[in-house]
Amino acid sequence: GKWVKFLEKENNQVFEIWTREYIDRFANYLLLRAQIFKGNKEHPTIVLEVGAGDGKFSYFLNERLKELKIENIQVITTGYENEHFNIKSPYNNVENISEKEALMKYKPGIIICSWMIPNEDWTADFRKAPSVKEYILIGPEGPCGTDETWQKNWQDDFGKTIDSFDEET
Repeated sequence: GKWVKFLEKENNQVFEIWTREYIDRFANYLLLRAQIFKGNKEHPTIVLEVGAGDGKFSYFLNERLKELKIENIQVITTGYENEHFNIKSPYNNVENISEKEALMKYKPGIIICSWMIPNEDWTADFRKAPSVKEYILIGPEGPCGTDETWQKNWQDDFGKTIDSFDEET
């Protein structure tokens, strides 16, 4: 129907639908993690979204954090135009830099990567960054990243096994 025709148009690439409930749960999860990581108003936990596309996810997340008056988290949105995508942001919140540049520039505690580019794996860079305590991958195994992206056992790098984000959180 109309929804499928909308999605098939070149400029209407929709990978995720960000519901209010999803954004609320994600904001609550980040709040808990920022408390564990000792983020505060003067030194907030930096949450870096890489490969952010149009920046919609971070925009809604930031709006929710403002509504909740959360000051111990700073969300930064980055991405870059490349041969795969030419996405413009109507939210004007996406800094046009690569994930490697963003890691060096912002030294995040938490990384969010939604729908990593097919056949590219950025997780090794995430794990090597000294500031990164956690990264969150959104999207399905297979069309996102590579086989290495979705390895199940990273305890050698982080000292513990990484769990996937649970919507019940």
